[in-house]
Amino acid sequence: LTLHFSKWAEGRRLFGLRRLHLNNSVQDPSYLNEYLGSELFRAAGIPTPRVAWATVELNDRKLGLYVLKEAFEKEFLRTFFGSAEGNLYDGGFVQDIQNDLELDSGDGPKDRSDLKALAAATEEPDRTRRWERLQQLLDVDRFATYAALSVMLVDWDGYPLNRNNYRIYFRPADRRAVFLPHGMDQLFQRAYLELDVGWSGSVAWALFDIPAGQALYETRCRQAFTNVFQLERMTNAIARACAALEPVQPDILHRAGDLEDQIRNRLRV
Repeated sequence: LTLHFSKWAEGRRLFGLRRLHLNNSVQDPSYLNEYLGSELFRAAGIPTPRVAWATVELNDRKLGLYVLKEAFEKEFLRTFFGSAEGNLYDGGFVQDIQNDLELDSGDGPKDRSDLKALAAATEEPDRTRRWERLQQLLDVDRFATYAALSVMLVDWDGYPLNRNNYRIYFRPADRRAVFLPHGMDQLFQRAYLELDVGWSGSVAWALFDIPAGQALYETRCRQAFTNVFQLERMTNAIARACAALEPVQPDILHRAGDLEDQIRNRLRV
């Protein structure tokens, strides 16, 4: 469910936000994947919506606990980039940047020439030239971190591994693309996933096919593992969430325990 507070009343906000998303967490029994993914991506410097929870009642029907997510609104973009003037694209359902992605907001080119230029750069056959073009059009450092953490979290349904659940923002400061994760409700389900995976997203494939890009990815994996992907950080975040959720979800500790087991299995790989 998406709650749009200003759709029928211009300027209306809740907690300063125009929209909020509600997820019944049918794919995540723990209710914690989105929260944990957001916490870790933000710690790694990747702009990611904030996550909380809400108990939902609709027309006197109690629907139970939902995951509550911040929307990719102009307020979000201004917080992380200082401006919402760049083009924001919605990746849609299993679509890559060569597709006609939905333009959600922005004062950039309406002909999608920014997106088309990035797509063209991924198809450059010469690796040296491709590396140069990608550096001009993409925040390659941030993308490498995004990909590294996506694999560590086993975010198999995100952009790098499945061309799904993402946004792209072309920040006005330098007109380079920044990929933003979304829809992280199926983390840690495939503990066997190796760090040296096969990429699905064309940007990931094009960047990490270049020796310099692969070296950057490996560096970001080491840094993320050392500084972000830490068992204590994750279990502490889960404990904080459980303290808030236990009054409305009495079995949350059991659910959280299953997630912690998945995390420990992942760390063993």
